[in-house]
Amino acid sequence: MPEWANVESLCSYVLEVNHVASWPVAAVTDFDRFLHHTGLPRSDQLRRAVNRTVEPRDQLRLLCRHIIREPIRANQANLAREAIALANEIGDLALLVEAKIRLGVALQGLWSARQHFDEALAAVRDAGPEYTRQQGECWNWLSYEGFVSDDYTSCIDYGLKAITCFNEDDYLIGVVHCRTTLSHAYLRLGRTKTAATVLADCLELCDKVGSMERKPPVLESLAGIAFARGEFLEAMRLHEECRRLHQRWSRPGQIAYQTETIATLFVRLGDTVSARRCLEEARALNATRTTWEELILTVREAIVCQAEHNLDLAETLLYAALRSTRSLKAIRVEIIIQGLLGEIALERARDANSDVAAELIQRGLRQFILQLALCTRINNMMYMIPCIGWLGQALLAQGDYTTARSVLSWALDWSARAEMGADRATVLMAFARLEQETGASQDASRVAGKTALDAAQGVRMGRLIAECEAQIAADSTR
Repeated sequence: MPEWANVESLCSYVLEVNHVASWPVAAVTDFDRFLHHTGLPRSDQLRRAVNRTVEPRDQLRLLCRHIIREPIRANQANLAREAIALANEIGDLALLVEAKIRLGVALQGLWSARQHFDEALAAVRDAGPEYTRQQGECWNWLSYEGFVSDDYTSCIDYGLKAITCFNEDDYLIGVVHCRTTLSHAYLRLGRTKTAATVLADCLELCDKVGSMERKPPVLESLAGIAFARGEFLEAMRLHEECRRLHQRWSRPGQIAYQTETIATLFVRLGDTVSARRCLEEARALNATRTTWEELILTVREAIVCQAEHNLDLAETLLYAALRSTRSLKAIRVEIIIQGLLGEIALERARDANSDVAAELIQRGLRQFILQLALCTRINNMMYMIPCIGWLGQALLAQGDYTTARSVLSWALDWSARAEMGADRATVLMAFARLEQETGASQDASRVAGKTALDAAQGVRMGRLIAECEAQIAADSTR
């Protein structure tokens, strides 16, 4: 997109020859908005305009642009407080609301974020139709606050109000932003079909308004839906498209994150060599990781190690990551870790003598129960359904066949309703083992094994396919 360089040259010239007029400020802010929507870095003209502008209202407009473009959240918060003070001083309601929203965004995840969104909404709720977009922004960020705090009912309620406001104002970028958040909420509630419907034409809307910036979140949401359904190749295609966009914009942190995610998809497909290659590539791409980014990479490395049957290293990495989740209060990551530790315990039990195996199975059972308890705290079906399936497998390993059958039936029903193909295939495989171990007829056991194999082949899970084939082979020798 070479045109942006010409626009920047024009803005630079205008500022040099006429830096006190208001219209150059409008040109600079519109230009930066264009850069933002196309995913490009902020213009140096934004900083120069702030230093040269003398009119308070123009200073405020430029300050609000700076908040949006500032990458460090602490700096965002300081700039937002400065903007709030200036907006109050000159009495600009629209920019006051924007500054309050930006302060809430900067403080997202802290107890005070909701307060600033509420204050912004109170300021414009009865201010007239000219503030419809600002009302929509307030509802939109209240929706996102509900999402990050695992309050999905509020997230959906506020999100639908935001979409109504944005549609009235014909603000399509706002609609895309809000629908992306809603799709995540529906997915976590296990409403996969609704999540897909919400996102149906969001990529087309991004193209219609020329917003490349909103495309990666939409692609990630679509990939999440594909992953939930067990469509791992489609999920990989979407993450690769997302990675290409970040490569275009030279964002090493985001490129690394997408590459790590692709590594976990290779694990699902049974390609550990490609998974390891992606993981090493991701580590090299981003040398200056935040604590959160390092935590996510550690968990993903443990997933690859487990697939490579390096269980000792996988456990070491997971326990190190578990300590970080407690300090970061990252409950969703802890849920994943507890499940992985339970899976490793069951895997070790298969090759252990009876006494050690019993202890390992009991350990796995405890970790799946803890995982389930954590899931109920956040009402996240995307984590709960796999957890129920693994709990059933632990009970099966323990020899509690009656309870195992009941729990596995529960998991099978929920995975089918949530269209979670990979989890359904995993549960069907457990049912095939249950039929064999409880002395079902060879025909019944073979049918169960074939059903599991068909499901595993449908989602192309290499490791599960091998387990199903081994199960069927063992049945034929009975």
